[in-house]
Amino acid sequence: MVNSWPGGYQAEVTVRTSGQAPLSGWTVRWTPPPGHGIAQVWNGALARNGAEVVVRDAGWNAVVQPGRTADFGFLVRTPDRTAPPPESPDGLTCE
Repeated sequence: MVNSWPGGYQAEVTVRTSGQAPLSGWTVRWTPPPGHGIAQVWNGALARNGAEVVVRDAGWNAVVQPGRTADFGFLVRTPDRTAPPPESPDGLTCE
């Protein structure tokens, strides 16, 4: 989490490869808590699969070299203006 305010928060995800070969194309998936809506994504392409949020590379950041990273950020609206954001999304997976 980068920042938070009543009714929302900003988060950032870092994608990195753990191997010796470049990661060519990446996708991150998670299911946000009920009522948490993704308002905006940057440095990635947003899609939805039911309740699941899917963010894919933006094309220009598709290849992650060993020792390097690709970051994307997003804004979330929360249903309860006093609800704290999650520490990290449950079930976060990267492909």
